Amino acid sequence: SSIVVNIYSKAIEVSSVTLNKSSVEMVEGEKELLIATIKPDNATNTNIVWTSTNKDVATVSDGTVTAISEGTATVLAQVGQL
Repeated sequence: SSIVVNIYSKAIEVSSVTLNKSSVEMVEGEKELLIATIKPDNATNTNIVWTSTNKDVATVSDGTVTAISEGTATVLAQVGQL
């Protein structure tokens, strides 16, 4: 008789994501790279999803913020389950 045993590693959830800057002032057309730090360092899912609350003002891709027009936008970096 035999049995198949599947072993999975336990997921280590993200406890926090912090950015290297809390605010940025930019001029239209400028780009600024934001760096996200994920804790704990050994979290299972480290894929960052970047979003802007106002894409008419600023867009973000892989941490690079591009200033589009005058105004205010909030950039979010989110990972896994917070």
